[in-house]
Amino acid sequence: MRRTRLRRLVIFLTLVLILVAMFQLSRLAADWHYIVPATAGELLYATGFDGDSPDWQQTAGQTASAQSTDGSMRLEINTLGGLSATTSPHFRDFDVTVEARVEAGVFDGNNNNGYGIIFRQWDPRNFYVFLVSSDGSYRLRRVIDGQIHALSDWIFTDAINQQIGALNTLRVVGEGDRFRFYINGQRMLLCVPDDPDAISTMFRGECLQGELVDTLVDDSVRYGQLGVYAELDRGQETGIVIQFDNFIVYGPQPDEPQTTGDDGADG
Repeated sequence: MRRTRLRRLVIFLTLVLILVAMFQLSRLAADWHYIVPATAGELLYATGFDGDSPDWQQTAGQTASAQSTDGSMRLEINTLGGLSATTSPHFRDFDVTVEARVEAGVFDGNNNNGYGIIFRQWDPRNFYVFLVSSDGSYRLRRVIDGQIHALSDWIFTDAINQQIGALNTLRVVGEGDRFRFYINGQRMLLCVPDDPDAISTMFRGECLQGELVDTLVDDSVRYGQLGVYAELDRGQETGIVIQFDNFIVYGPQPDEPQTTGDDGADG
């Protein structure tokens, strides 16, 4: 009798342990993603947004929307904050290019907006984003657990086409913990402080508390989704509409010396 009870107890405990293990594995599996392997120069992904783009995460609402329509990914935002549309595939190493046009917005030289490429998005609270603005400046940000940090804050450049409807081709290359950034074929410099907690600041063409570099070295987010992004900042009351097209991803090639974009006054 005791052996029977003991056997039942052992079976019961074993089943409990199996259920607990399965529950834990299911939670882990929810965070597992297939990472697209990258061979140098190989085409990994491409879309012209000619259809519904079901492999993209899109949103629609009264104050912001991200929708594939009329052969482009259209991001419209009318309130303070940011909005993204991202691919379903996850990438570690990539060379991504996208064409962007501002279709509506304010162009008075004081534009608190940004649009560009979001990359290595692990989830909505962990990612990097490379942005250009309608005032002719660009920045690089990292978001970890929802906390925003400007890795390189606004720098002005002549490389950005500011006119409404003008085309800007943006590119980000990521390989391991190293990243390169381009606007219309020109490689952009970054103002990266020596102290990781310091504020990136450009003043009269000089990077205070750090130096201008052509490559970011950072391993905070190891892989994630790619996509496009738009935002309105404080003081911007008029919304913007950005159209993105020809989103193409290759395996990154080895770094080579290239033309460096002009850095300008403080941003």
